[in-house]
Amino acid sequence: MSASSQVFSRHSPSSFSRKILLLDAVTGLLMGIALIAGKGWLAPYLGLPESFIGSAGWVLIPCMAMIGFISRAGSASNPPSAMVWITILGNVVWVVASLLAATVWFDPTGLGTAFILFQAAVVAGFAVLEYRGIDT
Repeated sequence: MSASSQVFSRHSPSSFSRKILLLDAVTGLLMGIALIAGKGWLAPYLGLPESFIGSAGWVLIPCMAMIGFISRAGSASNPPSAMVWITILGNVVWVVASLLAATVWFDPTGLGTAFILFQAAVVAGFAVLEYRGIDT
């Protein structure tokens, strides 16, 4: 079996799931910090209110701490499936909220729309990878 097929194999979910969850947690934490620290600078370029950008960043901090915990929880062979499902659901909610922010709640700039859609696509990708790693 090649290395790439092993990564996506359901026979080794623990390593794959844990790595994806940890990557989700780390990238989300970095995004949260960047949004909090850069809200004043980002707001005019993205066409989004500072309060929204900052709030999104603050929401990410505890969520990413939870995902980091989930990446380490459970048996030696696999993170708890129920906790992974909670993570997937949270990611789906984030994607839906992002789409609403880009199309209904606000009128972002072109750069703002691209930013929102890009990060939503990344989060959706994490949800798919986390789903693939669940031991079914």
